[in-house]
Amino acid sequence: YNQVIEFKEPEIVTILKRIWDAHSKGGHRLRLNDVKAMSDYKRLLTKMASFGYLLDNEINLMLNQVKRVDDVPYFLDVENDRIGYKVMDSISYNVTFGYAT
Repeated sequence: YNQVIEFKEPEIVTILKRIWDAHSKGGHRLRLNDVKAMSDYKRLLTKMASFGYLLDNEINLMLNQVKRVDDVPYFLDVENDRIGYKVMDSISYNVTFGYAT
């Protein structure tokens, strides 16, 4: 995973939280069209009109990766609010696995 850019728009946080909430409640699995119906998605698309395809692609990644959040064992550092993964004989807090982290 090679992150090139990070968007820090509040709408992204809301969308990601909604995807996580739907997953953790074990209910209806959200689809891209469900997210596109959200007002936060529409606001975000207005801000990033030329990135519509990229936005949809990233949301699809979120929707698919939330199902596999527990596939790779991780270590939660509650005190410092971070997630780490085993690398060799230590825990690395710099490694990420896309939206599963």
